[in-house]
Amino acid sequence: MFTVVFWKKLWSWIKHYWYFPIIIGLIIFAYISGSSAKEKLFKILTDQKENHKKEIELINNTNVEKEEIKKEIIEKHKEEIERIEKEHNVQIQDLEEEKQEELLSTIEQKKDKPDDLAKDIAALLNAKHVE
Repeated sequence: MFTVVFWKKLWSWIKHYWYFPIIIGLIIFAYISGSSAKEKLFKILTDQKENHKKEIELINNTNVEKEEIKKEIIEKHKEEIERIEKEHNVQIQDLEEEKQEELLSTIEQKKDKPDDLAKDIAALLNAKHVE
């Protein structure tokens, strides 16, 4: 009945839950010694339980606050990225309009010289001019 495996399991349980045998021993001692010691012991146990609940609540609240702050930061970051992308698109459109105007003016100036026009258009469009 009491094999080596049983004793190993018992020892593992005692290592992890060492406070249960101590509490049981203290309860037995308090029960034998009188009601005042028993009340004090139960008060200590209930206080420990309440403290544990408070600590768990504090941990949960802190975690929730961290998650909320993290979400706010992510939202601000997304908004900033969208703003930058919009500004970038506007700047690109402005550049394209400027290039179109420059291209039209170049065409007007060089419409009688097709070779010069081809070179200038290639330069404006960052292309290679091949003769």
